[in-house]
Amino acid sequence: MSSVVNFNHLSFQRKVNDALTAVERTLELERSPRLAEEVDHTYGAKYELVDITTNAAIIAFMTCLEKLGLNGLILGAIVEGAGNKPLTLRFDVSTTPTFMKEVKVKVPMDRSYEQTEETATSMATKVLKAVRHVTEFHYDVELEWSLSIYSGTSVDERTVLMSNKSSSVIVKQAKESSRLRISPRSYELPLTWLLKQVNLDDMASQFKVDTSRESTKTPRRNDDVDRAIDFSRRLSTWIGQIRTGLFGSLARIEGQHDPALEKDRQRSYMSDMSSSIDPTFNPILPLMEDRSEPSGNSEDKVVPDCMIKIELQSHEDSTDRNVLLSSSDLTKLTNEHARSLQGVLETCAGAFDASEYIVTTTVEIELGAVLRNLRSLSIQYEETMNYVESMMERQLVAAIGKRLTQDDLQTYVRYHDARLLSPAPKPFSLSIRRPEHYPTGLISIETVDGKNDCMHSHSRQVNVGSTLNIALNSATLVQLSGNQYLHGWMNHRFGADKKNHRLVARARQFSAFILVIGTMTDGTTLDPKDAIIVQDKDELLIPLLLEEIPTAREFKDAIKSLSPEQQRFAQAYRSMQLSSSVFGVCVVQIKPQLEALLGLPADALDKEMKLTQDLMELFVEYQVPSDLLSYNGHSESAALEDKIANVKANVKAVTDVIESQKEKQLKDERAKADMAMEAMLQRREQSEPHLLERRLRRARESGHDDAYMDDLIQRREELTMSERVVQYERGNDGSNRRGSARKRKTAEYQSIPLQHPIPYQSSDGGFGLGIATPPSMNSMDLGSETMALSCMMEDCGDDLNFEFGCADEEDLCFSRDEFADATSTNEGGSPAGHEGAADRIENKSPRNDVDGQGTTSGRGDPGDSITQQEGVDFTLIPKQLDQSVERKVDAASLRSTTIKTSSNWTRNRQMNLLSKPERHSLDTDGIRREKSKAFDLLDALSRSGSLAIAHSELHVVVAMTHCFEKDLMGTVIRDNVNPIEKIECSTLLLASAVHGLSARELVRDANELQRLRMTVPRSLEG
Repeated sequence: MSSVVNFNHLSFQRKVNDALTAVERTLELERSPRLAEEVDHTYGAKYELVDITTNAAIIAFMTCLEKLGLNGLILGAIVEGAGNKPLTLRFDVSTTPTFMKEVKVKVPMDRSYEQTEETATSMATKVLKAVRHVTEFHYDVELEWSLSIYSGTSVDERTVLMSNKSSSVIVKQAKESSRLRISPRSYELPLTWLLKQVNLDDMASQFKVDTSRESTKTPRRNDDVDRAIDFSRRLSTWIGQIRTGLFGSLARIEGQHDPALEKDRQRSYMSDMSSSIDPTFNPILPLMEDRSEPSGNSEDKVVPDCMIKIELQSHEDSTDRNVLLSSSDLTKLTNEHARSLQGVLETCAGAFDASEYIVTTTVEIELGAVLRNLRSLSIQYEETMNYVESMMERQLVAAIGKRLTQDDLQTYVRYHDARLLSPAPKPFSLSIRRPEHYPTGLISIETVDGKNDCMHSHSRQVNVGSTLNIALNSATLVQLSGNQYLHGWMNHRFGADKKNHRLVARARQFSAFILVIGTMTDGTTLDPKDAIIVQDKDELLIPLLLEEIPTAREFKDAIKSLSPEQQRFAQAYRSMQLSSSVFGVCVVQIKPQLEALLGLPADALDKEMKLTQDLMELFVEYQVPSDLLSYNGHSESAALEDKIANVKANVKAVTDVIESQKEKQLKDERAKADMAMEAMLQRREQSEPHLLERRLRRARESGHDDAYMDDLIQRREELTMSERVVQYERGNDGSNRRGSARKRKTAEYQSIPLQHPIPYQSSDGGFGLGIATPPSMNSMDLGSETMALSCMMEDCGDDLNFEFGCADEEDLCFSRDEFADATSTNEGGSPAGHEGAADRIENKSPRNDVDGQGTTSGRGDPGDSITQQEGVDFTLIPKQLDQSVERKVDAASLRSTTIKTSSNWTRNRQMNLLSKPERHSLDTDGIRREKSKAFDLLDALSRSGSLAIAHSELHVVVAMTHCFEKDLMGTVIRDNVNPIEKIECSTLLLASAVHGLSARELVRDANELQRLRMTVPRSLEG
């Protein structure tokens, strides 16, 4: 797609080629001008070409205005009287319909009929024609319009250049005149720019692009041409308003003419006025020709219809005037335009037939022809200017061989930086490994465009020997003593084309590491926003959100008109924005830290895959203290196998305890369910005593053991006693004689308070209900009740329902089938109501120190735990860059950029060795759970902050974005900017801040240094 908006090169080329025939006829013999792109010329000749075509447009505009009545005498008088006031061209139009009369008309119809009259002597037949009676309404429509010019605001003193007043009769078949009326309306066109380009003393056009002005970028992109195009567009809009307000309204009015009789009707030709085809010769042509010497400047005669001549002014840097058309040639072309326009007007006047129009006169026809030519001239001029710009673009594409995109520039910048800088930027693809070990995984920042292109950054190791602090919660501060690296990322953006990036983390098989992402709050503290464990061929894709901060210059321009209080508020907030733009990625290797935590030698767990996985599970899922698992031998000289065996034994012991706890919990829940069911049966028996009798009868028939029979008999006696007590307490008269002691006794038999049942699935696949044990049942023989449970259900049969005591004192009944449905388990097979380890809240209570010395110290003063060493304060780098950008004009488009993670992650995980990786999405809740797991493991690996983590790496990324307003081709062609030089300046500035060296020290080659002094000298300052 071309960077020149709305320009059709082929259509413009056809129009110019059609006009070349008239050009060759106008010039001398053996002259063959062609389109500028077909002739070899210099860059300065393009400025000359713009000057020539603009002057030709000015002369053509003035010629048309002269046809509208603005001749030299009137113009001189108006300008002299106006002084410094602007001149405005004004067009007024209106119509006034007046009702004249109402006429009854008989309109013959196509039908006829015969009428027979019988007399005494004969019969006569007549043929009668059917007629329709129509009422016509006659209106007198008076049209009045005028074209005038006035200075300043003196509208009432305007000079009329052209006007017409006419009237005509419009016949309608409805008494309605609103569509015959044109309410008074005015259309104005400022002439200030056009008249400034004309020297009224000698009536010469003198337009010239000021190349010395700073805003002049290209022959097309400069203030002079922009103002010329703005006038051309205003002219085109003004003409469009007149065509709509006058000619469109006349066409509508003539369309209302509808007499009843066919002979009174006539066709309106007003639709022909809307044609955009202009037969007039157009002199605005971007032509050049090959000739060794300039043509002779013979004096040209100006035809009487052209009042303006050309006064060309050469540019100082133009060295090939011989390829351009001379003033003499241009005068001939403008004379041809004036002659052609006069011919068109004469043709229109001679061909005008008043019978073809109703309201329109020959004056409107001539006005329409001139306005059509003016519109054609304005369109041709803007297309010519766009052609000059399009020509430069096509020449650049022809030189390179293709249209360049942002990706092409990125490829060149990487190639160029590798040759220019020492050290050169490197890909941000970092291998996670220990020295002389196979990598555990890698992290990288890549583009999301199908290419997965890795971004390059300026990198160096900083703060050797310093410690990084990460707060897991308000009571635990983890210290990491690993290496720290600073990365400077120079991003580029052209127009609205923003590339999406993502942080990618990949782990090897049987390997794992912890990834912590956040921002640096000071030189030694990372504020963790997210964390996750990456293990066993996981591929984690984290989208990154890049937010650009306004430049220092934009910030100052925006706040300069605010109050001092508002400015201080904005400055404070911007300081926070710059400090929080430092993106930190911390990687913790798990195996080496486990070895240090458990007291094992280095590399002891390299081949202990299952042991490593068991340890991680114990730390993450159960928060087992590391002291229970670490090597507890007293001999440091013990063999490696013995130490590992000791750790394995400790792991097995803890695992056995966990398994036994699980079994005990299941057994307890099973007993609670049995008791709950027995309690339900007892309550059912109290309300329906025949159920107990049925069970006792079936027990005798089936031959149950004596213990079971004795238990049923005892329960029947207790039930009978309970009924007697209740009957006694109620009394024969219905009074209540229940005493407090008897109340406590009978309550043990009459009701058992129960809680909500907790259904679960046992390890053997059966179901049970977990329920709180009532105090009165603590001494029950659980064994005998459990043994009789199946018999109870069998004896009761379908009549058995289970009643649960609910919190709202209502009974909740279940049938046998409903009971089976209600005893389902939650995910994971554990009884409902028991949380899994993964569902713990993120902010946990402070943990006790494993050494028995109380809780770990909080964040406190960093000086209490580590020695504050001098080094790089990451949070100060964006502020230093911001100040450097403000000083250097060449880097004015360089913006600090904050990096944040998105809330939608993607993880490709292989569930087992034989399955294929599956893609899973992590939403906000999933990311929070992963962060909780990672923090649990970090807490364990650091003994809640008491053990420093040595096997870690911190990668701090400071991002800057060089922003260009347009796309790559638009930046080069329209803005006349070399983006390579701009990016060079920004790159040197960022690399200097990252490496702590001056820009001159970073340049690899002396020749390149000399070139930079010539092209971007400000980038080498400081």
